[in-house]
Amino acid sequence: IEMYTKPDCVYCIKAKWHIKTFLKEWECKEELLTDENKKYIEDLYGVTVKTVPQIIIGGVYIGGFKELCKYIDTLCV
Repeated sequence: IEMYTKPDCVYCIKAKWHIKTFLKEWECKEELLTDENKKYIEDLYGVTVKTVPQIIIGGVYIGGFKELCKYIDTLCV
């Protein structure tokens, strides 16, 4: 899991907790969202990055915290 964050972001903290709690077998690589990796995400996945966290799982762009929760819900059904 790749997660791009910013310091003191409440949704980033919540996303980390969800990843540790529900996706225990996954290793999460966290990086600060910079202009450079923001452009990388936008170019590679064809999305506009406006918020953090930005989450990619297994090379698939998930999105932010809400999308992570939806992704986890699909695994639990």
